[in-house]
Amino acid sequence: MNEPLNLNGESLDLNGECLNINGEYLNINGEYLNINGESLNINGESLNLVR
Repeated sequence: MNEPLNLNGESLDLNGECLNINGEYLNINGEYLNINGESLNINGESLNLVR
């Protein structure tokens, strides 16, 4: 498994490109962003992603 990306508090600027993490979860301050097209959890609210 790849090592996690540690930005040391810096922002990640993707210039409008997608971040593909192979269907794994991106942990943002304890919340989870499912990059594999299911749902985005923001502050306990669920946002369904439409493909």
